[in-house]
Amino acid sequence: MNFSIIILFLYLALLSGMLFWARRSSGSKRAAIKRCFSWEDHQIRSTAYDDPRIRKFASAGWSLAFVMAGVLMVPIIGFGDSIWVQILAVIAIELVTFLVGLVVIKEVGIVNWYLECYICDFKFFLTALGLTIFALVLVNFALLVSFIPLGLVLQAAAVAIMAIALHFMISPILKEEKYYTQKDQGTPKEVSSAKAGDI
Repeated sequence: MNFSIIILFLYLALLSGMLFWARRSSGSKRAAIKRCFSWEDHQIRSTAYDDPRIRKFASAGWSLAFVMAGVLMVPIIGFGDSIWVQILAVIAIELVTFLVGLVVIKEVGIVNWYLECYICDFKFFLTALGLTIFALVLVNFALLVSFIPLGLVLQAAAVAIMAIALHFMISPILKEEKYYTQKDQGTPKEVSSAKAGDI
């Protein structure tokens, strides 16, 4: 039980840290664009590439990241000895945390951070989603086995995989920040002219 709490808090710290990193990078990129082109916020927003695939990938990725937190809470809460009650409880928690993730995404405006990026391809999103799904399979499987040691190992492995997945998730934002920061400093690197529609 104590190990479950530690792993949950580590994951929540990881999730919060990645969100903060993405938000700070998005803000830094926006500030660099303002200095480079003397633009205002509304001008930056007007250049957003509103590809529905970006919305879907970003929303799905971050929502599933919240689902991971929900599954990690299951061993802490406990739902008795009935396997059917436990299965229904896990499904309910996953659905609830998925919806919570969607609400957080909307309130924080996470998708907007991506729409202001000229994403050349979707490899970051696809890799992140693949790793996230694998991590969710591991953490759900951990609920079916003895917690110590195998369940604990599986939970820790799932969190480690999620750390990689979340980094891939915010990579488009980090690349945009790096490019515009370098441009602001007068040392821009060559970037692709492809738009987000090129996959």
